[in-house]
Amino acid sequence: MRNNDTIIVTGASAGIGQATASLLLEHGYPVIGIARDFSKCNLDSSEFTAVELDLSRLDELPARLEAIPATGRQSPAWSAAPGPAALVPWKNSPVNRSAS
Repeated sequence: MRNNDTIIVTGASAGIGQATASLLLEHGYPVIGIARDFSKCNLDSSEFTAVELDLSRLDELPARLEAIPATGRQSPAWSAAPGPAALVPWKNSPVNRSAS
């Protein structure tokens, strides 16, 4: 089943983040994965977009997040990993400029 909502998953190159991205892909969600290094990532789907980004580089975040490829679909949530997964509604995301 194809889902029109795109989910953004941080830490998507390994561990919990990769497992989360894989599960979302299996359920038909397009996924934008964010991680520092995807060289060992084995996610292979036309619905997966890998974005190499170091979230600890706070000075670079605004410009880098703006550069994330537009999918033409609503992105309703972020899944943050590693650690306990947390979904943040896109409308509440600090990078969603269209919510105001």
